[in-house]
This record gives sequence, structure tokens and C-alpha cells, in this order.
Amino acid sequence: LTGGAIQVKDVNALSAVLSASGASTLIAGDNLVLSGTTAGLTTTTTGTGTTNFGATTVSGNLAATSASAVAQTGALLVSGTTNINAGSNPINLTNAGNDFSGPAMFAGSTVQVFDLNALSAILATSGPTTLTAGGNLSVSGNAGGLTTTAGSTTDFGATTVSGSLTVTSPSGAVTQSGPLLVSGTSDFNAGTNAITLTHAANDFAGPVTLTGGTVQVTDVNALTAQLTTSGAAILNAGGNLLIASASTAGLTIITTGTGTTQFGSSTNVTGNLAVTSAGAVSQSGPLSVTGNSTLNAGTNAITLANANNDFSGPLSLTGGTTQINDKNALTLGTLNTSALTVTSTGALNLGQGTVGGALIAKSNNNTVTQAGALTVSGIADINAGTAPITLTNANNDFIGAVSVTGGAVQLTDKNTLPVGNLNAGSLTLAAANTTLQGALNTSGAFNLPSGIFTINPGASLTTTAATIAAGATLATGGSFTATGPVTVGGILKGSATGPILATGQPVNVISGGTLDLNGGSVTASAVNNQGLLKGLGTINSNVFNDGTFSPGASPGLVNIVGNYVQGATGLLNIEIGGTTPGTGFDQLAVTGNATLNGVLALVQFGGFVPASTNRFRFLTTGGTISGAFSTVLVPTAFAGMSLSYQSQFTDALASPIGPGAPASAINTLIAATQQPILIVEENKPLTEEEKKNLGPSCSP
Repeated sequence: LTGGAIQVKDVNALSAVLSASGASTLIAGDNLVLSGTTAGLTTTTTGTGTTNFGATTVSGNLAATSASAVAQTGALLVSGTTNINAGSNPINLTNAGNDFSGPAMFAGSTVQVFDLNALSAILATSGPTTLTAGGNLSVSGNAGGLTTTAGSTTDFGATTVSGSLTVTSPSGAVTQSGPLLVSGTSDFNAGTNAITLTHAANDFAGPVTLTGGTVQVTDVNALTAQLTTSGAAILNAGGNLLIASASTAGLTIITTGTGTTQFGSSTNVTGNLAVTSAGAVSQSGPLSVTGNSTLNAGTNAITLANANNDFSGPLSLTGGTTQINDKNALTLGTLNTSALTVTSTGALNLGQGTVGGALIAKSNNNTVTQAGALTVSGIADINAGTAPITLTNANNDFIGAVSVTGGAVQLTDKNTLPVGNLNAGSLTLAAANTTLQGALNTSGAFNLPSGIFTINPGASLTTTAATIAAGATLATGGSFTATGPVTVGGILKGSATGPILATGQPVNVISGGTLDLNGGSVTASAVNNQGLLKGLGTINSNVFNDGTFSPGASPGLVNIVGNYVQGATGLLNIEIGGTTPGTGFDQLAVTGNATLNGVLALVQFGGFVPASTNRFRFLTTGGTISGAFSTVLVPTAFAGMSLSYQSQFTDALASPIGPGAPASAINTLIAATQQPILIVEENKPLTEEEKKNLGPSCSP
């Protein structure tokens, strides 16, 4: 058929070869076969007629309506728009020379279309659809399934795929200008090019596989994604988000509504990881991140406890109950969680921030440190094996009991530090107040640089050497055991329930330090006092007093199971407020020998004024007495009091002594089993009868 505008109708089959300068219209009652050239083309088949294109060039628009399948045996070139409608029948236009220059609409069942260059396809297909373009590919419409391959970019308009979607775009980006709805699986492969599918109405009902450079995907509902990207990926889901697996240069996850976040079989992020999840965060496989990680689950749980996790950069956490495992070192960033459990197999840095519940930290014999202040509302249990633990930020606040296992342990708290069970090589604590509620054991030194450390009743502190620095106080409501020397520069305070046990080791009270028996006991090789020794109780050791010794608790009794030696710089304060030893006046009961020097100072208590017949045995020994006090200081109310060194067999009295009396006022008697005794009397010579009646008793 050669002419301008051509119109042909055949009641049966028609085979036409066109050479028309105008538009052509062909109608066949059966199969239609056509080829040639025409300025425009409209074809229709009825009955069961198929449509088959040979080599056909249409310089205008093409509209084909076919009662059956549409196929071709030659290339189809259309300069204008294309509209091919095969009803529920297939369309197969896969010739390598096809070129649809304008938008092309395809309606059919199974549809296959190839375009040598760019292709803009509008679909209304009920079956699987395959589109191949040598250049850019633009797709919109509805398909029962869709496979696309583009030589350059791929762009989706408003597209609904009721089956699976496979997109291959190795040389160009994948984008969209309308929502994309896919009922089945989706597979996007853009090589190293970007995939940007961020329309708010997207809905990928099945798993989505994404291979590309930079990838951004939004789903209005739940999203399951598998990632292989050379650039960073951003995933946004309105429901639950599952990362089935991932290898990506960076990953940002956002879920809204109540959407959870789950990491699947294996996730490797070679950049940063940022997760903002409306629901819980969990995993079923290992998670590896080389950059920084930020996980925010609001008040929901974060459970990343896989043993093969590896967070190389700082990990910041906001969530409810949180569990983190790392197969190597782990550095936490900023924390805002409920209970937190962290485990590393390398150095563990606890970061900074707030833990609203219990903190359980285990580093498997690696150091534990921090980057900033930590506030922990619940208990803290920190286990570094034999490695150091250094938590010394001045603004730390451990509100619950802290239990620690480590080597050299240093803990700081700006308020009260409650301590549970501690096992340490050495221990240094800095807090305004510390309370020990369990067992504390150190294989190295215990250092208390400041604050008040209280061992609660039933608790225990066991260490080697111990140092209580000036300004610090160690109060023993429970037992304190040292297997090395104890140095007291601050205050060491015992109690009836808290013995101080330094068996075989000295307790050294240095200048400025205080050892307060407080009704308790001290067991040591020696108590060397250059500071202040005070209180009532028992000392199971020799006592060397070159400082101040104030026995009793206004007044009280001190038992020394050993020897008492007072040096030239020593001062012994004796309070006298009555006539009963231990309650009325201070008494030192020494089982061994007493060697005396230095100063004896008598202190009036409660306004008491002794009578001339009162006797005060303030120091008793089971052994000998040697030496004498070089100075006796007597208050004015005690003027006329005498001092006698008396054995249980003989008495010897000094002449009366007054305030500040010199050593010349003292008589010394050395005999078998001696004991000093103060005798109070009027300022007059004793009668012979009084001397005869004077015995060893200190009662009036």
C-alpha cells in the first residue's frame, strides 16, 4: 500500500506493507501482519487476531489494539507516542533495533519490550513485564511483575507491581518521581550508582535487595532490606525495619510509629551507623561498624548481644534496657539508658552519661575507663579481671552499690559511693562518703585519698598495705583486714562490730592522723602512734606512743595485750570524772610491761573534784614498769594530787604535785610486777596510819 493517508479494512486476516506519507489505519478481522513506513499508524484486530510487526517505521504516533498477542519479526521505530493494547494477551517486542522515541504505553498480560535507546514506558499489565532500554528508562503504571534493565538511569513514576520487581541499572542512578508499591520482592542493582527511592508513599511489602553507591529508601510501612553499597545508605520505615544483611559504607536507619529495628544475619558498616528507632533494636547476626555508632530507641530495649559484634568507633546509646557485646575493644559514647549490660574482649571505655538502672560491665581482663562523668541509678558491677579500672571523673555519681573486680582500681564519686563486693589488686577511692556493703578484697594496696569510707556491719575489707590520707576517714562497722602495713594520715575508726586486723603488720599513725578504737579492737605487730590514739577498746599489740594517747570515751578503758612504751614526745591524757575505773576515770590495762617517758596530762571531766581519800589506778600492768613521766600536767581543781609508782607488794608516794609539776616531783620504784597508781589527797602530809593502810586498790 503506497499513498498519503491509507485506511484498509479486511474482514479476515491482513498482511500489509506500507509506504504512506500520511497516517495509516489498518483493521483486520483476524491476524494482522504489517511492515513498511508511515507518518502515523493505527491498527486494530478483532476476533482472535494477532498483531505482528515486521520492519516498521512510524514517523508519528502508533496506536495498536490487538484481539490477541502482539509480536514482531523486524525492528519497530516510532517517533511519536506508542500505545499498544493487547487486552489480556502477551506483548513481545524484543527486537534489538526497536526505538520508541516518545512515551510508550503497553497493556497486556506478559509484556516484553526492548528499546535501543531511551524508553519511557507506561504499563497496564497483568503478568510479568520486562523492559530493556539502551539509554534512560522511565517506568510508571501497573504490572503483575516487573524486570527492568537500563543502559543509563532508571526512574519510576507512580508504579504498582503486584508481583516481584527486579531493576538493573549498572550505568546510571535509580530514582523516582512517584510512589512505588511492590507486593513481592524487590531487587535494585545500580552498580556503583545512587539509588534514591524516598517517596513518602512507597510500600515494599516483600524483602528489598539494594546494590548501589549511595542508597536512600523510604517505606510507609515495614521494610526488609538487604544492602550492598559502596556509599552510605539511609533507610526509613513507617513500621518494623529488618536489615536482612548489609555491606555498606555508612548506614542511617529511621523507624516511625512503633517500628522496631532488627539486624539480620550479617551487617558490616565501614562508616558510621545511626539508628533512630520507634521500637526496640535487636539482632539475629553479628554487627560490625568501623566508624561511630549512635543508637536511639527512645525508652525501648536495645539488645545487641551477639558475641561477634565489633564496634570500632564510639557507640552512643539512648534506650531502655540495653545489652551490648563486642568481640574486641569497645568505646561507649554518650549514654542515656535504663539498665545497661556491656561486654568487651578488649579495652572497655564506658563513655559518659546516665544509666537509669543497673550497670553491668565486663571487659574480659582488659582495662575499663571512661570519657566523662557517669551517673548510675542502679547497682554497678564492673569486672575487668586482673586489669585496671579507672573511673576517676570528679562528677561521677554511683547511686546504687558498686561491685568491682580488677587490678589497680580507682573510683571517684561526687557524692556518697556505696560499695558492694570488690576484688582488686589495689584500690584508690575518692568520694565525699563511701559505704561498703559487701566484701572488698585487694591483692595490692588500698588507698583512701579523701572522703569518708564506711564498712557497714556484716561487710568486710581485706587488703595488703593500706593508706588513709589526711582528710580521709575509714570507719569499720564491719571487719578491716590488712596483710601489709597500715598508714593512718587521716582517721581510722573502729567499732564493736568492726575489728581492725593487721596481724603481723604495724599500724602507723603518722602526725596528723587519728586511730579511734571506738569500742572496737586492733590486732597488729605494733601500733606506732605519732598522731592521736583515742577511744575505748582493745589493742592486741605493743603500743609505741610518741604522739597523743587519749584512752576511753569520756572516760573509758583501753586494754593493751602487749607492752606500752611512751617516748619523750609522747602525751598520755587521763580524764578523771569519778572514782570507778573505765567509767569514772580513764584506765590503761597493759598485760605486758610499761616503759614511761614524756607527758602525763590529767583532765577534769564533768566538774569532778576528787576527795583526799580517792585513789585512781589509771595504768595497770601484768609486767614491769620502767621509766617515769617527765612532766605531769594537773588542772587547778586537782592541786595537791600525788603520783605513786606502786607494786602489788609495796607502796611509794611522791610528794604533792601541782599543775605542771616537774619530773623531780616523781618517785620511781622498780620492783617485781609494778604498776603506777595516782593517789589523790589533801595538800598535807600523810599520816603514818594512812601510809600503812594504802594498798593496790584504786577504789576510794
